[in-house]
Amino acid sequence: MGFDPWRSGIDLEPPTVRLPSLLSFEFTEYSRVSAPRRVVVHGGPGLSHDYLLPLKDLATTRPVIFYDQIGSARSTHLRDKPESFFTMDLFLSELNNLLTTLGISNDYDLLGHSWGGMLGSELAVTKPPGLNKLILSDSLASMELWSKSQIQQLAEFPKEVEEGLRAGFDDVPKYRAAMGVFFAVHGCTVKPWPRDMNTSFEYLFEDPTVSIKTSVNFTHFCFGHVL
Repeated sequence: MGFDPWRSGIDLEPPTVRLPSLLSFEFTEYSRVSAPRRVVVHGGPGLSHDYLLPLKDLATTRPVIFYDQIGSARSTHLRDKPESFFTMDLFLSELNNLLTTLGISNDYDLLGHSWGGMLGSELAVTKPPGLNKLILSDSLASMELWSKSQIQQLAEFPKEVEEGLRAGFDDVPKYRAAMGVFFAVHGCTVKPWPRDMNTSFEYLFEDPTVSIKTSVNFTHFCFGHVL
């Protein structure tokens, strides 16, 4: 079932004084019913919401809102900010700011995928009064266990795949090729990849600032990226 966007695009006042005076956030809402919104938080950090767009079919029961996180895809990019800028508190402030600006902070559901689930969990422990339901999709509760699992999965692949993933953005062609092989098995198994999946990765490699700099602060990846 297809849905046309109800509304999209927004300018937000910054959640903290550390940000520019005005930020542009890309969001899209799909709606066929009147009910509490379901906000979808994408993975990465550094991807876009595009690969999760099949979830817009959930709009048969709840309006669905997608947004690109700060520094990602169509939202404001902050390439000159240091690693210390990209903290969990920043992403939480951004999410809360979005909820407040859209006028839904008192009544909403949140669906977080992978890194988005980590962010959603961090939000939930603050016990926001308007959060009705938290849905965690392919997320993780322990970075240590996640890393061990990734190492076990990598053992099933040729050595060059592991080398490419460990190289990360220091060797983009090698990293991108290895990521494609790995995620074809443990990410998206549809062949060829859907357009929206490719779009999210195009945005990631176009500006990997967020992915690179967040890894310094609050994640310890075995090959540099959560998704």
